[in-house]
Amino acid sequence: MPFQPGNRANPGGRPREKRFTEALRLALGEQTEVDGLKTTKLRAIADRLIKEAMAGESWAIQQVMDRVDGKPAQAIAGGDEDDAPIRLEKIVREIVRAPDSEKNTSG
Repeated sequence: MPFQPGNRANPGGRPREKRFTEALRLALGEQTEVDGLKTTKLRAIADRLIKEAMAGESWAIQQVMDRVDGKPAQAIAGGDEDDAPIRLEKIVREIVRAPDSEKNTSG
């Protein structure tokens, strides 16, 4: 879809390429040596996180659980402090088509 003059939106959407993310992926896939054993940098980081969690570090335990089970649902506060929090279980994205106006006109 070509860009239309006067349209301030980004018609192509966000670029799919994320150069920094790709650079991180490449760097994390590189080999390194830990305790005399060859491994990837990503595996070394994961092993360190597990080691910290096993040592009882609460931040590391939280990181592991968020990645294994996903982050828990968050309560959203209502309009004022007396409102009960709203709990979101699932967000659904739907495309709804408007009825065709020519078919629905009587006359």
